[in-house]
Amino acid sequence: MKFNEIRIFLNSRDYAVTITFLTFLFIIYAFLFLSHPALPHDMVSGWWGWWDQSQYIKSAKALSRIDLSPAEHWYFPGYALLGAVFYKSMPVHAFFFVDAICLLVTALCFIRISRHFGVGTVAASAVFAFSTAFNGVIIEQFVVPWSTTPSCAIIYIILTLFLNRTADALKFFLTGLLASIVLIIRPTDVISTAPVFIFLAANAAIGLLRSRRNRAGYPRDGVLPATLAFLIAGGLTGLFGVALAYYAIYGWAVSPYLAISQDIGFIFPALPIKLYVLFIDPTAVYGQGTAILKAYPWIFLSLIGIVCCLLERSRLAIVAACVLVHIFFYACYADLQPTNIWHFGLIHYLKWTFPLLGLFAWLAVKNVLSGRQTVSAAVAAAGLIGLLSVRIQLERVDAVAGTASPSGFQATFADMGAIAAIDVPMSGGFPRGLDDWPVSLDANGKSLRRYAEFLSAPQVFGLRIILPRPVNAATVAGAFDPSGAMSLTGKPPIGRRYDIGFGWPCWLPPYGCTAPDADWAFELHDGERIDFRKGGNSTRYAVNGWSGQEDWGTWTDGFKASLKLPIAAAGLSAGWGLELTIEANAFGNPKHPRQTVRVIVNDEDMGELSWEVADGPQTLALKIPRRTAVKRNTVAVVLDLGDATSPEALGVSKDPRKLGLGVRGMMLKTVPMP
Repeated sequence: MKFNEIRIFLNSRDYAVTITFLTFLFIIYAFLFLSHPALPHDMVSGWWGWWDQSQYIKSAKALSRIDLSPAEHWYFPGYALLGAVFYKSMPVHAFFFVDAICLLVTALCFIRISRHFGVGTVAASAVFAFSTAFNGVIIEQFVVPWSTTPSCAIIYIILTLFLNRTADALKFFLTGLLASIVLIIRPTDVISTAPVFIFLAANAAIGLLRSRRNRAGYPRDGVLPATLAFLIAGGLTGLFGVALAYYAIYGWAVSPYLAISQDIGFIFPALPIKLYVLFIDPTAVYGQGTAILKAYPWIFLSLIGIVCCLLERSRLAIVAACVLVHIFFYACYADLQPTNIWHFGLIHYLKWTFPLLGLFAWLAVKNVLSGRQTVSAAVAAAGLIGLLSVRIQLERVDAVAGTASPSGFQATFADMGAIAAIDVPMSGGFPRGLDDWPVSLDANGKSLRRYAEFLSAPQVFGLRIILPRPVNAATVAGAFDPSGAMSLTGKPPIGRRYDIGFGWPCWLPPYGCTAPDADWAFELHDGERIDFRKGGNSTRYAVNGWSGQEDWGTWTDGFKASLKLPIAAAGLSAGWGLELTIEANAFGNPKHPRQTVRVIVNDEDMGELSWEVADGPQTLALKIPRRTAVKRNTVAVVLDLGDATSPEALGVSKDPRKLGLGVRGMMLKTVPMP
């Protein structure tokens, strides 16, 4: 902005709206920060006990005392350096103001970017609120310390500068400088703005060629080679600073973060499958998880808006391209899986795209209603519906020879067809982290790399080993650590191959996609008890939200607890349904006298059950109609525990777990239903 533009803005209605919205946003941020269940304080480590966050605060503490020992800095130090500024004055909350400022900068730049799309301040503020501030999952990724927060702000500053067409040398220098600074915060995020720099370089080259050919001077809206030089100078200046910071800490050695990132790697050939399991339906391949489109179906409108924007072939299309490049790039990252994107908060990899996804959804609706892009939007919608109606299943491939022992397994297949997964029956517990993954996995004698070439997803029958790049192998063999929580049952493994078809989109109601015979090894019998006591069989069926088994039973831990119950619901006759009984007691005290639980079965709300603390263990039941039960080969049960609270909150003990029900047993049986 020029000085006169700034003066006009400060005197305008936009200024008042912007300041009001930013103040409102800060209040939301501060409230969510102070009320977050993992907020650290003097007696509780909170999120500083999590891996990534523990490394941030450790590095910030070291930088605050100018300690450059490599052992203190797992991640690149850019984010920690910002936290170090506040560490001495507020060591427990060193990143509070850092993340708040980055969030406000992101919102301010978003409002500026929106104006280039013809969206006013009020509408832009509403879009940001809908897509980010009122989106509990996404705003949490700004509240919890993540290095993606400052990189998010920098990306938005770069896009704001890019859309400002003035050929200002300082603007270009700052753009290059900021892009290089991202390297010391999150190196991979520099890819996100690659379309901006490709456009600027191409624009300068094309403009130069045209001016020489026509001898008519340089285009008014082109990028001058002289100003492009300032872009390069800014980038080199930043790179010099980044190199100095890196060398001061790690010397010529490869940092631990770089080493593990290279080991995990990106699986670019697996992009179509990764996009499918992340955005459309993860259950067919992973047996669990929630698709992004299922969680946020409005993103379908975003995709329409992005397609229409790309068709305009203007600078605005470059913003859309940045969003797509970022999503495609991180979809290929081996560590980003539908099993961890929600539970471990890895949706933060994509958080900077959400405000712009909201903007593109708004533009799609606005332009259609105004008649501006009706035809292109209709064509885009039809094409996207077709694309998003693809269904991918894993068809069963029985091994012609298979063996399993406590130390490993081997499966031999009749041909060299591509194997996409191996299902291994296991028992004795539930996989927790990498310890229960195969120690090694070989395909035709070639060793496969963990993460980059094979992943593991827990299932009710045991473990599914997923090969992101299917291997053409006649023999697949795996070795396990016999001391792990799980052990092989002795039943031979089976292979899986991709089977592609079309159908009603999996991410739209009634969410009818099913995974065939995935739970063949542990099918529940009609009326069989699920025992939650120590040593009971509940660990085979529990997915998320459960504490460890105790002699009396198991506590739910968190606001949701889920199970997968493999019962032959597809064989139910007309007029019959299922009855789910739950034997449990409520956690609480006289000030918190009951736990009301909403039961969701196969994505359908079945109603509420309520346990009174004073009543002790009670057995309650609800009926599940046949139409709901048959939607899944494995009946998915979610207990929505809105009344869960911690012993710490009730003053009972220092236990921070969010307890709801103490479950002793469950049962699923067939019953007549009129």
